[in-house]
Amino acid sequence: MYLEKRPTSVSVIAWAWIVIGFLMLISATLGLFAHLVTSGYFSESDWQFTTYLYPTIALTQIAVAIMGLVAGIFFLKMRPWARFTLEILTWLSILLLAGFFFFVMMKILNMGSVDASHAPQIVSIFMTFAMILMYGLPLFFVLRRLRSPKVRLAVNAQANAAVEPAQDNPA
Repeated sequence: MYLEKRPTSVSVIAWAWIVIGFLMLISATLGLFAHLVTSGYFSESDWQFTTYLYPTIALTQIAVAIMGLVAGIFFLKMRPWARFTLEILTWLSILLLAGFFFFVMMKILNMGSVDASHAPQIVSIFMTFAMILMYGLPLFFVLRRLRSPKVRLAVNAQANAAVEPAQDNPA
């Protein structure tokens, strides 16, 4: 029986998670740094729990990014646990993006404006939407392919092919 070593969709998913993990790592690190630098600029009347929870969200994103990088590398090697891990991480990342969006929007809306213009808030809102789309759309496409029968069968066939020779030689 001929087994395809690695279907293109598996390679695309693995590399997508490696790239997404790297981008998430940069994004969370820069976001955490920006939060630490700007946290002193907000008054006591601001929505304080966003200030306290943002570092937790950023650190969680860093952990997810590292797990995604590792699982992406092992998914290139067709490990079944890596497919499962990437599916869980994809769902978790979608939830983190939703939480990030909520907290950033609350922070933007509660900042107020120094002048009569609301241009800074409009630009911030636009950039937040752009970032959510930049990360969210690839995650939805990755999730769709991870759950596809072709990817499941390829990974399971590869795992079964690795186990069969070991079972043939009981010595």
